[in-house]
Amino acid sequence: MDEMVVKELDDIELIVSHWKDDYMKYVTGKNDEYLFEEFLEELDTHVSPKVRRLYENKYIDYNEMGIFMDRCYKHLMELREAIDEARL
Repeated sequence: MDEMVVKELDDIELIVSHWKDDYMKYVTGKNDEYLFEEFLEELDTHVSPKVRRLYENKYIDYNEMGIFMDRCYKHLMELREAIDEARL
């Protein structure tokens, strides 16, 4: 994978991490499901299309696309865990 593509993917993941950190600030333990849904929507609206374009233009292969999206969805699952723990 080209260095510029690696940097771009790292930058995207950094943004996703910042989004997660921001959402974490709003976890209260009550009615937090909307935070998970909004974060998921951000990933689906902003990240997935960008990564799909990188794949379609042959900057990354299918496996690399899957690995990267898994890394992004890991941030989503960390938010899910925080929401679930706050409910206890």
